[in-house]
Amino acid sequence: DFTGDDALLEIYSGAAARYVQTWTRRTLYENESSPGYAEDPDQILLNDDVKAAMLLLIGHWYANRESVAVGQTATDVPFAVEAL
Repeated sequence: DFTGDDALLEIYSGAAARYVQTWTRRTLYENESSPGYAEDPDQILLNDDVKAAMLLLIGHWYANRESVAVGQTATDVPFAVEAL
């Protein structure tokens, strides 16, 4: 088992959750019994769609963690996380 990037992936997970909250301008709750969920009219649950968006984002960050891409042609890639 390779565990060398576990700490980095944990950081990316937290950053992805904050990205979802910033992008949607809503508070992300793990489940309906989370503190503050019932009182928040703009809540968003950590459902499968949100998890998929976060995983896409984490994968993008992980694959592109270097500041430059040597030997590759620059192209725009559709950012699927925004569609979710």
